[in-house]
Amino acid sequence: MGGAEIQERRKSQRVSRAIPVLIEWVSEDGSRVQARGVTVQLSVDGALLRLWLRGDIPAKIRLHCLSTDKWASAEAVWTESVAPDGSTRVAVALRDTPESFWGLWNCS
Repeated sequence: MGGAEIQERRKSQRVSRAIPVLIEWVSEDGSRVQARGVTVQLSVDGALLRLWLRGDIPAKIRLHCLSTDKWASAEAVWTESVAPDGSTRVAVALRDTPESFWGLWNCS
């Protein structure tokens, strides 16, 4: 690219907020698994979550925003198994989720 600056492009604005969340999935044995956490950064398209959970998180999850009581389908796209604070950090992409999911953006 000959020294040209490469700018990171995002679909939407990110904000730093700690919003309580719950993630849920069905394990291989068919049982429902849940983990609580908070958002670190979020946008209308996804979020970086901090969860207190040991173990693997599957790609397909459901995400519950506790402040709006809304559910969304999501995909775990990146996981840091143990962060310095002992939590697991997970980046998720939201699937077909309205902008009102987090309760932060105006939706006209």
